Amino acid sequence: MVNNVVSSKKYIVGGMEILVNFHASLFCFPSHNGSTLFEVSTLLSDNHWIFDFHPSDGLDESLLIPVFCGNDSFQDEIPYRWSIVTKDNEKGIFFEFQNHPTLISGLAIYEMSSKTISVNLVPKLNETFELDPFFHPLGILSLVEMVRSHQALIIHASAVNDGGNGYLFSAVSGTGKSTMAALWRQMGATIINDDRVIISVRDNGVELNNTPMPYYEDYSKTVALSKLFLIKQSLHNYIKPLSTIQATLGLMGNCIQHHYNKNHVEFQLGLLEQITKSYEVFELGFKPDTDIVNFVRTQFDERKI
Repeated sequence: MVNNVVSSKKYIVGGMEILVNFHASLFCFPSHNGSTLFEVSTLLSDNHWIFDFHPSDGLDESLLIPVFCGNDSFQDEIPYRWSIVTKDNEKGIFFEFQNHPTLISGLAIYEMSSKTISVNLVPKLNETFELDPFFHPLGILSLVEMVRSHQALIIHASAVNDGGNGYLFSAVSGTGKSTMAALWRQMGATIINDDRVIISVRDNGVELNNTPMPYYEDYSKTVALSKLFLIKQSLHNYIKPLSTIQATLGLMGNCIQHHYNKNHVEFQLGLLEQITKSYEVFELGFKPDTDIVNFVRTQFDERKI
């Protein structure tokens, strides 16, 4: 294994500072798309996360103890398999690709005490290729592990900045998160993200952040949370306040989570309860046209919220 750092870049994702080191000339950072616009020139703290990427001739799966199986078969929309594993009492993620152009498989080991993620990748060919350090599934799975140290969680949702108001629209896949974001953009709002959002509890309130998307280029964005909505498509637009327990459980069901660790589940429930006690959460039924934007704006104007 080569230990010398060949190239490095720095990133900020959801307020978390991250140093990425490539330990082989085989890997090169992409010049565009993916996480490119999350790059920064300087890290402000020594207490940052470190991603170390190494090439490997192969991974001995017999040394890995499965803890949680996330996706155990290749599918058209998800052409990779992954599972949470332990190796030498350290937790990690093992992943294997079906038809990836440059990678066969990989193993990321999380050393949480030192905030270091060591990634071993098995390449297809021994020639240089571009590697986005936040590629699927490594990027999002690693962020799910990391955010707990920053009083944050990741949820399936779209979020917009509407004149300084941060609105989060959460739902199961296919219910209309991306549609909702697009409708708000048509009406002048800025999309924070249309698929997965980091919700962070800060000293001065709750913040919504986007995450790097591997399939398109986007810059790092944030907005202070104003309202949360659990959305569903409907024949007519309506809005209904939810109780703290309804809101907490509804949002919990849409969080990116892995039900293998009781402490992790309790952490997410506790953080969501803290948020839903401080911020209003609504069920929002909507028809997929821009009337829903005016409907929400009018509701809150009339309520003087």
